[in-house]
Amino acid sequence: MENIYSGVDSEGVSLSTKVNNIEFVNSVSSGDYYIDFVDKIEGVSSPLTMGKVNNIGNSQSNRIQIMSILGSETGEVASHEFGHTVGLRHDVDPANPPHIKQSMKFVNLMSSDTNGKTLTKEQFSEIKKNVPTTTKVETENNQSISPFNQD
Repeated sequence: MENIYSGVDSEGVSLSTKVNNIEFVNSVSSGDYYIDFVDKIEGVSSPLTMGKVNNIGNSQSNRIQIMSILGSETGEVASHEFGHTVGLRHDVDPANPPHIKQSMKFVNLMSSDTNGKTLTKEQFSEIKKNVPTTTKVETENNQSISPFNQD
């Protein structure tokens, strides 16, 4: 996940992802962000669905469901579903912005028919819109600025 979600966006800004603070818990609270390993994905019509997120674009409070029987594919499915939580959509999703859809290659992480492991610079720019940053850079006169625009 750290490799997939690290790269350069369409403005030339370098993005880096670090995964930490992972805990295994017996219960979750409203507002938590968590991965739920389940025997059956809730709210889907196809038994072939391997994962699902509750809210596309909600990187702060969300539930990711992953089929618990996947074995070695669990990481790939989790990475794909994580993409949904940071605002990325499948290549065939009508809500996927055209400039992002056009940038996606067949082996893209968010392609619906493959298990690619790459993201485009346009997708990194989309991620920035859905991941608030608390990182501040101090400037002269003791002012702080955020490295991302918070539109």
